Amino acid sequence: MKLKLGIILPIMLIWSEVFSQKEDYHWVLGYSDFATSDTNFGRAEIVFNKSGKEVKKFFNIHHKLDFTNASICDTSGKLLLYTNGLEIYNNEHYVIANGDSLNPGEFAISNECCGYTLESGALILKYPGSSNKYFIIHLTIDRIPFVWYSLNMLTTLVELNSNTCNLNVIYKNKSIYSDTLLRGSLSACRHANGRDWWIPCFFYSGKKCLMFLLDPTGLNLHHIQDIPFEFSRSGGGQAQFSPDGSEYAFIHRNSESYMEFFLADFDRCEGKFSEMNYETLDGFLQCGVAFSPNSELLYLALEKELYQLVLYEPNPFKNRLKIDSIDGFQSFPGFPSYFFLMQLAPDGKIYICNGRGPSYLSTIEFPDRRGKSCKVMQHNISIVANSSMPNFPYFRLGAAKGTVCDSLITSVVDLGQYSDNEKIKISPNPNTGNFRIQLPKEWVIDLLNLELYNSSGILLGNWKTRSESLDLDLNFIPGIYYLKILVPRGEVVLKKFIINK
Repeated sequence: MKLKLGIILPIMLIWSEVFSQKEDYHWVLGYSDFATSDTNFGRAEIVFNKSGKEVKKFFNIHHKLDFTNASICDTSGKLLLYTNGLEIYNNEHYVIANGDSLNPGEFAISNECCGYTLESGALILKYPGSSNKYFIIHLTIDRIPFVWYSLNMLTTLVELNSNTCNLNVIYKNKSIYSDTLLRGSLSACRHANGRDWWIPCFFYSGKKCLMFLLDPTGLNLHHIQDIPFEFSRSGGGQAQFSPDGSEYAFIHRNSESYMEFFLADFDRCEGKFSEMNYETLDGFLQCGVAFSPNSELLYLALEKELYQLVLYEPNPFKNRLKIDSIDGFQSFPGFPSYFFLMQLAPDGKIYICNGRGPSYLSTIEFPDRRGKSCKVMQHNISIVANSSMPNFPYFRLGAAKGTVCDSLITSVVDLGQYSDNEKIKISPNPNTGNFRIQLPKEWVIDLLNLELYNSSGILLGNWKTRSESLDLDLNFIPGIYYLKILVPRGEVVLKKFIINK
């Protein structure tokens, strides 16, 4: 087998493993009525920092933010952009140029007054391999009489101009998948390589899950996994991955006036579910889910009651523990505080939206603790009238180190973590660019993945082989290069060679 690689080969962008970890440090909340003189309404912002958090409230402003709420910050935690499912806003809360008319259609028109009313209907992720581009992934709401679904998964790509700090829309409302999907409940888990993202969506009334992958080529359907049950017609809900990426939970209320709960193990290397559990609950309730920081506990909000599931014990759903019930508080008449959408925050607490309208958030102060010692604090954070939570994945999850899934060389420092394996023979070494590679016979029983890097950690090429011997014809500048091989049994090996002209 002979491979010829030269400088005309497209070079992948460098990906720094020092990925930003403060993308969720600035939360935008709030809701508006038409008469902006009511001080219950306006915009609230929660800004997290090393010392805790700062809550800011702004009244007498029209703030179009309903159930759909997604945002992202830069590496320092400064807000960059957010969306209400209809428009894209900058950090000064102005609609950016060409940032209007997301999710076009009848439902968007009916939501124009206040924002898209789809729970977890949008998600913002940084474009893998790019320093200044951001993907907005968003779902539509479509309907026939009394039946709700999503007919389109759309993407909008936004670029931050480093010279002017302006946001530019490269394209918007690009259809990635057009078929009936359960609406809303978008969530994402970082791939085990530490760079890419998995995004699952379920077929509407179908026994399948579509698994999308966001990588340097964009957002694409990666595979479709069969699941042993089907969801009913959707009325909205929430999905989350555990902070360690090993679990996925999803709950929604449906058009048949009951709720469905899904819990599964997740392989973030292959993007597949296993050990899947499906349960139903009575009622058409506001509902949400959130994992504890240690990934051992799951919290389940069912409007008037809040439950805790211990994931490492048998039958966590059937043995769930009720840890609190609403206390009847109303922030203003007719708007009781419920348990609704939840989000794990950078300070390690879980914040709970209290439903459509109430001007307070509740918290779980110590979510790693079992039972009522987790300390639920109801309506303890004063904001403004609010109906949503920002929809974030867990940004602080990195690569699965030491596994075959951690398949990216991210820097010259990372190249040094692998030993120069003597089982790989490269000869003559050094030379001007023509090398013969010999691999152990036991390695090529299965298909091998090979990657070629320069000393800066830039991927120059990759291929697969079952051959014990192959030739490389490299037209590269003189220097040190590395051949990285992913052995089927899970070992990652490296061999250094030199081009010397």
